[in-house]
Amino acid sequence: MHEFLTVENITFSYDDKPVLHDINFQLAKGKVATLLGPSGCGKTTLLRLIAGFYPPDTGRIIVNQQLLSSDKQVIPPEKRHLGMIFQDYALFPHLSVFDNIAFGIKKQLTSQQIRIRVNELLEMVGLPHYEKRFAHELSGGEQQRVAIARAIAPKPALLLMDEPFASLDANLRERLVRDLGKLLKSLDISVILVTHDQREAFAVSDHVGLMREGKIIHWDLPYNIYHEPKTPFVANFVGQGIMVSARISAPERLDCAFGSIHSDRTFIEPIGTELCLLLRPDDIVEDKHSPLAGRVVSKYFHGASTLYEINFNDINLIANFSSHANYAVGETVHFRIQADHLVTFNCGMATCVC
Repeated sequence: MHEFLTVENITFSYDDKPVLHDINFQLAKGKVATLLGPSGCGKTTLLRLIAGFYPPDTGRIIVNQQLLSSDKQVIPPEKRHLGMIFQDYALFPHLSVFDNIAFGIKKQLTSQQIRIRVNELLEMVGLPHYEKRFAHELSGGEQQRVAIARAIAPKPALLLMDEPFASLDANLRERLVRDLGKLLKSLDISVILVTHDQREAFAVSDHVGLMREGKIIHWDLPYNIYHEPKTPFVANFVGQGIMVSARISAPERLDCAFGSIHSDRTFIEPIGTELCLLLRPDDIVEDKHSPLAGRVVSKYFHGASTLYEINFNDINLIANFSSHANYAVGETVHFRIQADHLVTFNCGMATCVC
């Protein structure tokens, strides 16, 4: 598969302070990748390097086989044929929705072509007949949809999105993320999204790059990031759970405080090796016939499901049950561990709770 975007050996310093360290990844045409990580990890800085706002200290950025950035040359942002969407929408308040969307294509198309293109985009983003409105007449979600339409109007080679949904409320953000995912797939646009929200990253991405302290520490499919985290930091950042002490008792079996657990793969470590076992909320299953029982310490109702904190022999588990299972705080709940696909780390890498 032809790699549309190549980021190769990128390093960058700001005021002599290293910010990015040996960044490498590739993205195919029409794919969506997310740079995910905590504040200050370098993800927005990396996006700005791809956009051409900063020159790299070392390395290369190539889009569609064209060298855009290196330590010797940098093509300016306006000549890169990239689209950008920001957290604050950046709509022109004195222009109508129509003129905001048409702003970047006025020199490329005739008046009739512009009208056709703008109306087409308004349909795509779910805002037909909004062309005469102004930014102050729109909700936050509507403004972001206009910003998306404006960014894709010139048919950019690559779309860059910096925390585009951060200022929206949770329900609106979830709906807009879902709609955007469908739209991007239909347009076959390559996208780099920056966010600190794993749900956004998992919802729209083909690949996720988890960043920490200026490095991409895990680049993979969203499924693998969650189910095959390379480090305890990755495991903790992309999902809830706890680490418990476990010992290899057989080539495909671990013993821990919850009994003996079968693994779907053979351990390469010798029998008797101590490991840290990651248990996610979806690994804890309600089972009224199980001998394992704990006391509900707290609960968080999420509508379709309820997140429980369950104390078992001084170990606080996090479990996600269907909301039909309604346990009160202080009540006893029986459960079992259903985690055939075991995620483990060497004890030197992770800290276990028991």
